[in-house]
Amino acid sequence: MTTPTDRAVKLLKGTDGRDKLYKLAAALAKLIAFNAIDAAKAKRFNTVAKSMGDARSIMRMGKWIQKNQEVSKEVDSLSTVKCDTTRAYMKIFRLLGDIGYIVGDNVQWLSKYDLVGLDQKRVSHGSKVCQFWGFLMSCWLQLYDLLLHYGKSGTLRDSTSKKLLLNFVRDFCDMLAALSSINYIPSFQPTAGTVATFGLLSSTIACHQNWKATA
Repeated sequence: MTTPTDRAVKLLKGTDGRDKLYKLAAALAKLIAFNAIDAAKAKRFNTVAKSMGDARSIMRMGKWIQKNQEVSKEVDSLSTVKCDTTRAYMKIFRLLGDIGYIVGDNVQWLSKYDLVGLDQKRVSHGSKVCQFWGFLMSCWLQLYDLLLHYGKSGTLRDSTSKKLLLNFVRDFCDMLAALSSINYIPSFQPTAGTVATFGLLSSTIACHQNWKATA
């Protein structure tokens, strides 16, 4: 029988497990900072959030290589008879958004410490643009899978439907957070607290899913 300790160790072994826990901690710190009355307390928790962000950037170093392999796998699947080409192309574009975001995030971190001579704000903006399109495509992908599942099962009340809906909510929150920083919709200007709430909800769902996967 798998103990909670075994599950915790398994969760922390994976990069994604640690990444989502750091994301949860960063979102919580940002939310506390936003609601803090004391300026010193707000500064302290904002510093914690930034440290978590740096840790996540370091963990993602080189992760684009793994994503590139996934793209190659999807491209290869296009030549197979049973391939759902619509879904394959959606996943490819979702992965390309991931790659653009991760590479941009890596370069932005290096720029932050003057290890590369690039404008940090411009690199960060480009990274966020890729992240937005990646999550937007992921949302469409979750809805596409949900429609396919409904067509086969005739229900949206089973565990598969609930999982896909949770995935959609998770990715939709991340998409809104990315959208808030790229100014595609000038009227969409959520507060730092709202953006932190998006991150908190998304990371809570992701942590819950990662924890269930360790059972």
